[in-house]
Amino acid sequence: MMSLWGGVSTRVVAVVNALTSLSVALASERRRRVSARSIAVGASERHRAPR
Repeated sequence: MMSLWGGVSTRVVAVVNALTSLSVALASERRRRVSARSIAVGASERHRAPR
């Protein structure tokens, strides 16, 4: 029984780790796109209105 529980818990932990890493990768990709867009917008604003 204990060995069965150990195998199940390790499998669950592996699945959770995979999902977590996947969500983190998606979030970082989204953040990178947003930051690139904000940098481009800031550059265009700077070009449009020089101080």
